[in-house]
Amino acid sequence: MRRNIGTVILLVLLITSFVFYYVAVSVQDDRRLQKIRVQNSLKVQVKSVLMEAQKQMGNNFIENMSMIHTEEEQEAYMQGYKSHAFNQLVSDRIGIQPRTIPDTRQPECIGVNEDMTQHQVSIIICYYGEALSVLMRTISSIFKRTPPSLLKEIIVVDDGSTDKETLTEIERLVAKFYLESKLHGLRSKSQLGLIRARMFGARYATGDVLIFLDSHCEVNNGWIEPLLNEIDRSNRTSVVSPIVDTINPDTFEY
Repeated sequence: MRRNIGTVILLVLLITSFVFYYVAVSVQDDRRLQKIRVQNSLKVQVKSVLMEAQKQMGNNFIENMSMIHTEEEQEAYMQGYKSHAFNQLVSDRIGIQPRTIPDTRQPECIGVNEDMTQHQVSIIICYYGEALSVLMRTISSIFKRTPPSLLKEIIVVDDGSTDKETLTEIERLVAKFYLESKLHGLRSKSQLGLIRARMFGARYATGDVLIFLDSHCEVNNGWIEPLLNEIDRSNRTSVVSPIVDTINPDTFEY
């Protein structure tokens, strides 16, 4: 009798343990499923928010180059503003090649093409301690968006910068990607200042029209043809200036 009672008690304990185990596993499964449902719901919400943000801010929202992820990037951001008064971190991320920018030409400029002028221009760019990515993107945009028949040369003047490697790197990059013979690098012995540095570069120019550009700009499509056409219309007595669009110094948005 005692043996039977002991057997019954043992069976009850085993059944009770099994029930507790089954309930515990079921609760864990329910919690796991609930967690997955919450995560999926959050993913849907986040995706919805991102899609709405993309509509409002453009397709570059996810690849926002202005985002800072590390202390090193924060330091680079601060140093860029200290040295150049713009976000060099973003400029370096954009790179040295010309990017796609909106065509903002006036309607009367669109119909002017290279066949309407016979000039060859010398483009003079002076810099002092300029960020390489900005300066090289200026030069790249000139090579990409200026008809070769109109471009005599690009004269880059280092106005006594303490960094002597920038001009050497520019010459290397131009030789790699563009036409080395159309780039002439000059270096003044001391800092002359913008106007005198431009005159210094002009003395070496061989084109019949001189164009002076800043070291941190990007020329647009068809930028040079209307300028040269205006010079022709004035019998070569005009000094012409283009409309200058704005580039955001923090995001580099055109």
